[in-house]
Amino acid sequence: VKMISGEVTETVTVTATRPVVEKTQTEKSVQLDKTFTENIPAVRQYQSLIQYAPGVVGGANPNILGGTQNSNQYLVDGVSARDPVTGTFGLNLFYDAIESVDVKLTGVSAEYGRFSGGVVNAVTKSGGNELSGSFRVTFDNDDWTALTPYPNDRRTDKVIPTYEATLGGPILRD
Repeated sequence: VKMISGEVTETVTVTATRPVVEKTQTEKSVQLDKTFTENIPAVRQYQSLIQYAPGVVGGANPNILGGTQNSNQYLVDGVSARDPVTGTFGLNLFYDAIESVDVKLTGVSAEYGRFSGGVVNAVTKSGGNELSGSFRVTFDNDDWTALTPYPNDRRTDKVIPTYEATLGGPILRD
């Protein structure tokens, strides 16, 4: 660089080096696995588990970190399960087929795209060489629910069973 000021000429050499940039992991997420989910009183849908992560408000279509209900990204095993019309979850999974639910809150990589709230990834159980399964019966009764303060609130005393089963095994053994 030459700087000329009137009659004085001075030559200045400027050198620069690249700054060292330290890349750190800034992603904050919560993983809700079976050891947690089996012991909580939740509706048996993976969307109801999301409400147990910090920064989440609501149940089925929650607001994550202040985002609207349709600003979240819903994945099942890493594949988008988001309804293209409403922007909410578009696929409901059988509860016993879920291994864990991962709720990514902040510092999420851009690879997930198209979200401004959070990213929810439901991971299904993986297979194996052994035949396995589960069977569950859930009993529900309208009369077991507390009455509201509204007049003429009534409950029907009828037990309704819900049957759920899973079965898994190898197509070809290793």
